[in-house]
Amino acid sequence: MDIGQPKDYLTGTTLYLESVHRASPHELVHDNKTGEIKGNVLQDPSAKVGAHCQIGPDVIIGPGCVIGKGVRLVRTTLMEGTVVKDGAFIKDSIIGWQSTIGEWARLEGCSIGMDVQVAREIILNETIVLPHKGVASSQLTAGTIIM
Repeated sequence: MDIGQPKDYLTGTTLYLESVHRASPHELVHDNKTGEIKGNVLQDPSAKVGAHCQIGPDVIIGPGCVIGKGVRLVRTTLMEGTVVKDGAFIKDSIIGWQSTIGEWARLEGCSIGMDVQVAREIILNETIVLPHKGVASSQLTAGTIIM
């Protein structure tokens, strides 16, 4: 399938994870020992996940990612080196390489570029953030592009 658009990429990810579930279920995470895994979750062995997280369904966690305590991830891809701090909620989103999502931030339907810093307690809804940016205020209007 064409995965050139973020929503299509996430749909492709869901299809890929379902394929992995059928062909090689041992590659998926079934228990993170300190939180809850729901559905298909693929996590690089180098990623670190904090206590009391709820992860899944349809989540990919890339190499070197660090996820804080109490984080909730749903239908999301975290690229290599992403840091998600305590209490953040991310749904239907793609988070770019080396980006940081602050404590208690809430992101839904977002595409976050490489090396983006999202401050604590920020709300982003259907927002695109271009690479190498900082987000210090909430964008409550859907469809915002931060350049």
